[in-house]
Amino acid sequence: MMCPECFLTREVFIGEVTYCGICYEQTHNGLDHQPQQLSISSNSFSISSSLSLSRRTQVPQKKLQLASVLCIETSHYVAFVHALYTNKWVFFDSMADRVGLSDGYNVPQVKLCEKMSNWLSDAGWCRVRDCVNREGHLPNDVENDSDLMRLLSDCYICFYTDEENKNEGLSLSRFFS
Repeated sequence: MMCPECFLTREVFIGEVTYCGICYEQTHNGLDHQPQQLSISSNSFSISSSLSLSRRTQVPQKKLQLASVLCIETSHYVAFVHALYTNKWVFFDSMADRVGLSDGYNVPQVKLCEKMSNWLSDAGWCRVRDCVNREGHLPNDVENDSDLMRLLSDCYICFYTDEENKNEGLSLSRFFS
């Protein structure tokens, strides 16, 4: 079950407002929130969230790696992209600068985001969550990193890659016949 009210009214990760039935009842005792049933599907079968935990653990799990994040702020799209075969992130802005007026052209920008890998790691997210829970705000290092703040505040679509197949390279043959 997921609680849409908690997700929309608190700064939380989706995993922090997703519960089994028993945990939902315990955490929402006395609240008038309405749970939303979740379905877990894998390939050709679907498993209802009302199944027991032992049955749900039989669903094969995949570990995905964040590959890129598309951000938007007032009709201006930018992207943060995880570089292949390294643990580095780059920022791409196709309209970073402009030359001329109506007859001009955009000047794109690509730059390395030095600290992004540290914050997007499991340890980095733990630091962020611990600071928010303890002090009620993001760590100063995060608030002072304009690239990371842009990613966090303007995140629109996240793209993931399959950990098991990441060494297959960029072959498009698996998408087109």
